[in-house]
Amino acid sequence: MHQCVDQSDWPQLLKFMEKLRKQSSSVVSQELTKTEPTARATVIHRIIAKAPLTLTKLLISIVPFDDRYDILMLPDKHGNTPLHIACATLQIQSKTNSIDETIIKTLSVGAPEAHHAQNQQGDIPLSLLLTAPAIQATTDPELLAVESQAEDLIRRILHEQQDLSSAQNKSGQTLLHMATMHRVHERVSILL
Repeated sequence: MHQCVDQSDWPQLLKFMEKLRKQSSSVVSQELTKTEPTARATVIHRIIAKAPLTLTKLLISIVPFDDRYDILMLPDKHGNTPLHIACATLQIQSKTNSIDETIIKTLSVGAPEAHHAQNQQGDIPLSLLLTAPAIQATTDPELLAVESQAEDLIRRILHEQQDLSSAQNKSGQTLLHMATMHRVHERVSILL
């Protein structure tokens, strides 16, 4: 699977995942937690970061229920959980001018404690979400719906994880500091 990601061979990755779906839970868990030596990241981290959204959704759907929490809490070499990666790489879907927050929601349900996990810099996933391209402020009138979606996503996370609003990273930066530095939508900054 790592080789497919390295080569961006999405059709081959899809075939591999379809075969993996038919395997036992232990085989699936073992395959999904294999770490690529150079990146020191699991296949889940790498697919969330790089693969098309449809493949990422398929991958998460085959994570065995009994191992879901443990797999979704695994850190990469920088201490990032899969939720960190999903938040940092959230993109605007060009076809619809919207954001698809399905991956973030699914990871949040599978391992809610991941919202509190700090990477090596002390950042929680929400800190990285504030740096994601989809959350950045825009003057493009076609992307106003994205601003509203971003606000709703941040509002839901803060409502479900109320203690996150006071989080600080190792540099002492709060979520509001991150939002200001990365010029997020004004309505998102107000929530913080």
